[in-house]
Amino acid sequence: MVTAAPERTNEEKTYELLNEVVLYESGTYRRVRQYFKGWHPELHGVFMWGLQGRETMIERDSIRPLATFFVNGYGK
Repeated sequence: MVTAAPERTNEEKTYELLNEVVLYESGTYRRVRQYFKGWHPELHGVFMWGLQGRETMIERDSIRPLATFFVNGYGK
């Protein structure tokens, strides 16, 4: 499940993720296409008819950290 806050209300809406396809991946860069059940204009995606009926498709780009670490004594 993916959650996002709609623009005009204070409620949080939950979206059902149907599928996620990795289109391109190189090192820490990744482009993913996600399909959600139903039509959701607040996600700014493409509306389509799929195997589950109405679906919203979005593409996301992300840069993931190569490595993370903890530094002892930071901020003292």
